[in-house]
Amino acid sequence: MFVNDHLQNFPYSNLPAFCVGLADDYDAPSAGGGAFMRIPPRKLRGDRATAMALLEAGLDEGFDFAYSYEIESWDELSVPLHFLTPDGDIPIVPVYTNCAAPPLPRIPAPLRPWASATLRPPATGRPSTSSSSTTSPPISSRSRRCCRGWGRT
Repeated sequence: MFVNDHLQNFPYSNLPAFCVGLADDYDAPSAGGGAFMRIPPRKLRGDRATAMALLEAGLDEGFDFAYSYEIESWDELSVPLHFLTPDGDIPIVPVYTNCAAPPLPRIPAPLRPWASATLRPPATGRPSTSSSSTTSPPISSRSRRCCRGWGRT
């Protein structure tokens, strides 16, 4: 899940373009954040194996990912996941993106095919490490249930 980082995890002096979260779990939201956002606090499971596979595949292809085992989450994870996975039973792999300070991240032209293929998970729900993947993510009955009515006018 690509999410924003508004200087909450990284200062200007050490601001990566992209940072893969390798934590075992994430507070989404924390008790204090939950009170502010009016969303019950909960811990969501991370998927370290998938996160590491994404990190290694990106590094192998020349994509300059940072990584962290300690990431503080706020509304960037809490709000969308509150609606997309109400039970909080789907492990997550957050990729934090610098959206606050120039230079803003870009995907270099030679890496765009890799990024496009890697970020399109195969039917297993895990990122592909091959640029030949063309499989779209499956839409589960849970996704249809929690997203009912979206896009309707």
